Amino acid sequence: MKEYAGNKRYVKPSDAKEGDTVLVKRDDSKKKSDTPYDSRPLNIAERKGCMVTAENDDGIQVTRNSSFFKNVPTAKEENATTEKQGDSSDVAAPMHSDPAPF
Repeated sequence: MKEYAGNKRYVKPSDAKEGDTVLVKRDDSKKKSDTPYDSRPLNIAERKGCMVTAENDDGIQVTRNSSFFKNVPTAKEENATTEKQGDSSDVAAPMHSDPAPF
């Protein structure tokens, strides 16, 4: 029954692991000008099923459902993504010999 409901609702499993850096979603009582996620990064301290406990540098813990967290890409991941995009841009677009008429 759970698998059927998961397939019907297009559920995506969370890939957050202990030690990952994440941002936590703000509550609905935010101003329009605020971002949807709190800008202070947290580290995942514990994970139990879909319940995630994250902790900041001051030791304050936040426990929420995994859907309230967003992974923050690390510098290594950003560099790998940039390199992959750079490789595809090396291929030059075909050039036409005749100019377009005006």
